[in-house]
Amino acid sequence: MEVNGFYKYSPKMQVKFVTYGYREPEQMRKLVEQMTDKAKDFLWQQSENDQNVRLYIIESDKVLTDKQFRLLIEKGEYDLASAYVCKHTPTNEMLKMMVNAKFGDAFCYCAERYGLSVDVIDYVYEKAKIYQNDFWKGLPMIMQESLQVYADRQMVRNTANHQNEKAWKAFLESGNKPCPQAQEMMDVWQYECYHKAGLKLSPRAVEAFFSRENLAMCGLIFKYEDRENFTDKAKALILANPRLMRWALGY
Repeated sequence: MEVNGFYKYSPKMQVKFVTYGYREPEQMRKLVEQMTDKAKDFLWQQSENDQNVRLYIIESDKVLTDKQFRLLIEKGEYDLASAYVCKHTPTNEMLKMMVNAKFGDAFCYCAERYGLSVDVIDYVYEKAKIYQNDFWKGLPMIMQESLQVYADRQMVRNTANHQNEKAWKAFLESGNKPCPQAQEMMDVWQYECYHKAGLKLSPRAVEAFFSRENLAMCGLIFKYEDRENFTDKAKALILANPRLMRWALGY
């Protein structure tokens, strides 16, 4: 069956083949990867007592339904829920499930990466009025901070490569300073404008550019940034890279 391509068989036959007898985790992962979406749905139904199977299905890039995602919430599987939203944009219902389960970090990650709809924002504020515990009292502020990260990243993304130069320059000239997560996305042109606006990179952004060995950006960093403010990690990255080391020494 495997020789002929077991994914050509019916969903039930695929599940029967994959779950028959013991299989090593890596072998199981590869087989789940080859299954059709309908077969994965059928396998998910049978995975209630097998967290590993759910992980393999998520790793296979399967888009989950709200009902399937709810199983992760009901079982308190924060790691699996986080793994899923790293791969796919969650629905509004999934986001609401996460906040109700107090998966705060995963929810804020989604806000930073994907943004939030008006429906979800209203939902959080309404819930915060009802529940007066520490989680719900703090969530609106943390959500707002996460949405600021999303907005800053969108501004950098939408003005990269000289797209809408006026918008980027106006953004900086208005006193805005992109968050560290957005700074590390800047291209050379954006960084030149950023520097002319009198702004310095965050330690996180410096470390990110050194880690990626973005040579054009690294050259400008040595030119524009205060080296005495480099973190220990940034200094270690310089020592580990001969070209960065040469630039640091001035030749």
